[in-house]
Amino acid sequence: MVGPVARYRMWKERRRIRQDARNLRRWVQRVRHLREDLLSLEDRKELAEALVELRQNARRPPEELRGRVRQLLHRSGGKLFPARTLAENAEAFLTAAILALTIRVFFLQLFSIPTNSMWPSYKGMTAEYPAAVGRAPVGNFFCGATPYDLISPESGPILIPINDSRQVQKQRSFLPYSDVRGWRWGIWPTRLRRYELLVGGKSVFINVPREFDMEQLLMRRFFPSVDSHRIVDAITQRGSEIRRGRRLLSTGQHTGKSEAFLSFEIIHGDVLLVDRLTPHFFPPRRGGTVVFATRSVPSLQDKDDRYYIKRMVATGGDEVAVQNGKLLVNGAEANFSPAMEKNNRQQAPFNGYQPLGSLSSGPARVPDGHGFVMGDNSSYSYDSRYFGAIPLRAIIGRPRMHLYPLVAAQDNVPKTKRSSGKARPFFHFWNRYARGE
Repeated sequence: MVGPVARYRMWKERRRIRQDARNLRRWVQRVRHLREDLLSLEDRKELAEALVELRQNARRPPEELRGRVRQLLHRSGGKLFPARTLAENAEAFLTAAILALTIRVFFLQLFSIPTNSMWPSYKGMTAEYPAAVGRAPVGNFFCGATPYDLISPESGPILIPINDSRQVQKQRSFLPYSDVRGWRWGIWPTRLRRYELLVGGKSVFINVPREFDMEQLLMRRFFPSVDSHRIVDAITQRGSEIRRGRRLLSTGQHTGKSEAFLSFEIIHGDVLLVDRLTPHFFPPRRGGTVVFATRSVPSLQDKDDRYYIKRMVATGGDEVAVQNGKLLVNGAEANFSPAMEKNNRQQAPFNGYQPLGSLSSGPARVPDGHGFVMGDNSSYSYDSRYFGAIPLRAIIGRPRMHLYPLVAAQDNVPKTKRSSGKARPFFHFWNRYARGE
């Protein structure tokens, strides 16, 4: 009587033989198709007969048949068989690359939200200060957190370099920075920004994503009493000094050698799955969120080359205005989606709409073939109030599903004891999926 282990080994061997026969059939077909003009009449006949035999003996191909077919492929396959190098498999890799590119361009694309212009519907990149203590690395991955610890090389005061007026106009930032190369998730090359702090007269450098608001983090850490969280107000209150030709802002704080004087986390913005197919067939509806390319917007293409996500609030021919924190389209409240309705009611955490930019002087009319887009976080959003209505051809997709982070950062703080009652939900991407807004 055959035992279970022996039966499993027999099943595994039969499966290996059938797989070997399937691979040989594919190689025979490939050699016939790609080398047909180079093969002799006898070789073509033998390959056709071998293919018939392999199909007839698909379930139990004998060893003699497989060996004979393999010898035939060695004789007539040329450089195709056997495949020995990456170059000889270039066709498969090229096909996979073309397929992946086709899916990204015409069907689906991952989109990472850089800023909080669409908060609270979608969350952008934020800083958690102070950083959570004791969170495991797997917890950092699930909640999209990247921890940073800046260690002081010497004891002394903490100073922040400040741009002069010429550099402020050039970099559009009071904090001087340089662009460096880096990696996103350790896979894709990306551009990072390197900032510098001075501790005890020595430089401490930090590399962060270029979309990250370093100014707001430093304000929260060193100037919490400044309500605006803008470093220009801290400069006004404290003043600056010139040392060795550099303009420096004193934080008024000292640190000891080898101490962590700045510990924080960068929480990754929401990663969405964007549908790139339906915008080619269905026009955008008012109230829906859209992703558009800035290179297709005349007022943005000279400054940027990125993707923005905003909410379509009006289309061609509509008149847009903001009054008393409410968005009006053609004179009526624009309640085209739950998010817009909550914004008009200023229902927390929505803060209502702000008459900024072109809407500060009155209503604006949307040209035909264009759309007026705004962020749900109206006071923080850079949108059509500043760069005008966008051409509908600039829209490349619509967000369909939230994919990452898997866990909200505030829900992943280490616990000291088990929670009683109902279990706390672990995955939250379905809760973050657009919410019907």
